[in-house]
Amino acid sequence: IMRHNSTFFACLFLCLTFSQISLAQVNGDYRSVNAPNPAGGNWNDITKWERFNGTSWVAAATPPSSADETITIRSGDNILLNVPVTADQLVIEAGGTLSINVFSSVSGGNDLTLNNGPGTDLIVNGLLILRSFNIINGPGTVEVNGTFNWFSGTLAAVTNTIAGSTTNFDLDFAKTLLANFTNGGTLNWATGVSPVNITVTNCVFTNNGTLN
Repeated sequence: IMRHNSTFFACLFLCLTFSQISLAQVNGDYRSVNAPNPAGGNWNDITKWERFNGTSWVAAATPPSSADETITIRSGDNILLNVPVTADQLVIEAGGTLSINVFSSVSGGNDLTLNNGPGTDLIVNGLLILRSFNIINGPGTVEVNGTFNWFSGTLAAVTNTIAGSTTNFDLDFAKTLLANFTNGGTLNWATGVSPVNITVTNCVFTNNGTLN
């Protein structure tokens, strides 16, 4: 009887495990591919993305957007936001990078607009870089569990950094904060040759972590 019970529970465990695996991806999910650091690849380059078609991962026909399901930047990849993008359910894996630091002579910057979809709209388990004339905005929210290097540009989406995360206010360039920011991790505010000014407008900065 014990052997039969053991076999039953082993089978049940395997069934549940395979069920969880099958639910790991849904039709319309995107993931980065062939975009290794440091060179990485541009967001609008379809060769840097794969799409889950409900059965398997296939080459993407278009870049991902908020019309799609979860968008994952995988460990080891660096995706450069070289065009304005609207997204949600965007996840940067540990070891992955999203670089919002590409300057455009036409628009000045390439903005990331976060729609307010289910759950947190941008989860940073790896590295997020914001600089130049670029903006992160929209009604969506940002959660930083990894590292956020804010060199310059505008942060206009509600942002929460979690215990164990690191945020770096660095380089001698002005920064603009237009949405509530709560630091729950370690925030390093570096000083350089000239003062690093942060303009805070119509929002609240809250420090619940460590501020260096």
